[in-house]
Amino acid sequence: MSDAAPSNVRAPSAVRAEFNVSQSEATVDGGSCTATANGASYNMLQFHMHVPSEHTLNGQYLGGEVHFVHSNADSSALLVTGVFFKAVQGASDPWVVSVLDAMDRVSANATASATLAPYSDLVNKAADAQGVFNCAGSLTTPGCSEIVDWWVVKKTVDVSTGDLERLQVSCG
Repeated sequence: MSDAAPSNVRAPSAVRAEFNVSQSEATVDGGSCTATANGASYNMLQFHMHVPSEHTLNGQYLGGEVHFVHSNADSSALLVTGVFFKAVQGASDPWVVSVLDAMDRVSANATASATLAPYSDLVNKAADAQGVFNCAGSLTTPGCSEIVDWWVVKKTVDVSTGDLERLQVSCG
């Protein structure tokens, strides 16, 4: 495990995302979202969320988790950055609210597009505060290919209990 975050996690000042009810992930349009780790460069493919979290922190599942999935140029390796969501009584992180607002507009007959704040702000702020866990691993869905460099941020991001309930409904 490492305390250093992937270097140079960058996203443009605004990112277009498209949400579709038939899939539980967002497709990022723009192609300029990148991450660099261990000397390798990756482009963002998509992000998706889990409620409750897929990973544990100190043996405990948290309210939720977002995974930002990046691929190298030939798709032979993935870098996945995970950020935990912690249930709070206060306000949610603005990035999370913007995603939930877009997801609320999705239906069986409609795809919703949204302009999101850069996800790099969310990742870098949390990683700078407490570092990351880093390990080699696999995809968590079948075929479970062992091509993933996991970077899970130690510091949680605040999400209100009401917004976690919205996320639970959206993720099914």
